[in-house]
Amino acid sequence: MDPRPGGRRARAVDVRGVSGGATGDDRRAPWKPEHARRARAEIADGKVTIENVRDGRHPPGGPPEIRWTTRRYELDRIRRLWFVVEPFVPSLPFVAHTFVAFEFEDDFLALSIEARQRTDQRYSIVAGLFGAYELIYVFGDERDLFLGRTVHREHELHLYPLVTPMIEAQAFFLTTVATANALAERPRRYDSLRANCTNLLRRHANQVRPGSFPPFTLADVMPGRSSTLLYRKGWIDTNASERELRDAHAIRARANAIGPVAEFSERVRAPWRND
Repeated sequence: MDPRPGGRRARAVDVRGVSGGATGDDRRAPWKPEHARRARAEIADGKVTIENVRDGRHPPGGPPEIRWTTRRYELDRIRRLWFVVEPFVPSLPFVAHTFVAFEFEDDFLALSIEARQRTDQRYSIVAGLFGAYELIYVFGDERDLFLGRTVHREHELHLYPLVTPMIEAQAFFLTTVATANALAERPRRYDSLRANCTNLLRRHANQVRPGSFPPFTLADVMPGRSSTLLYRKGWIDTNASERELRDAHAIRARANAIGPVAEFSERVRAPWRND
């Protein structure tokens, strides 16, 4: 959904002018702009209203333009869950970040679990082992969370549709929203081994489909292996080889060519719409 005039009509409504803004927790430290606000959600009558959905833009060669909105989503309109792998270095594909995206009937919402950084910090795996960062759940427009990585960081992204029933995608969404609310009330520390992008997603998956994944996997310390684990567990389609799927689902070139247009999310998924 594009919230600006002329954008695509969506049931996931961008609620103008009612964002809750920065919370007391948000004001305690000089956070980096992309981590300045925590998401909070209200659930009522099958609708989820999320404050502080990140909606930034990442112009080539320029600084990011971070903005925040409030959006409303209808649970019964969730259609699919997507999994994203962001390798940091092509020669070391196992060193990566992972996140998810929710596809609604007429909109998309990404979620990235991250180490919340102050303006004087950079991410370090070692620092993350010693409680240097808070944990933050970043809900955002895909034009922000995807293009910020492919354009600004010049990283590849691999975007996989997950094999999950709609009811599981809905439950997964609700577990992540509940955790975001809990963190807004009582912040927790990010941990590079025990509370990182990948193992927290695994825990959410086990909440939805108990016993799907063991308490510890190699992907916990090598997130780039997450797609291998999902492939072996049948959460990713196995009709092609894993290598073929990895190559077919690399989206950086296509995402950058599309740019931050209203129909970005649909167009970036166009090759798989007949799947």
